Amino acid sequence: MQKNNLIKVAAALSLMSAAGVAQADTMRIAHGFPAQSIVDDTFKTLAQHVEENTDLDTEVFALTVLDLKQASPGLR
Repeated sequence: MQKNNLIKVAAALSLMSAAGVAQADTMRIAHGFPAQSIVDDTFKTLAQHVEENTDLDTEVFALTVLDLKQASPGLR
């Protein structure tokens, strides 16, 4: 399941860069899961893959700004 999610995220990033949307030098990923969790490890693996295959630098932030319960109302 982890590999399947990683493939989906990588495909979405590929489509965005192909469409000319991603023009930044750094990609920042913030998620609402604790550091050292499987989700954090997955995002770090994705970040490493992106750095190896693109010119982007990546940063992964765990439990920043909003946690999962606060995300939906916080974005409104």
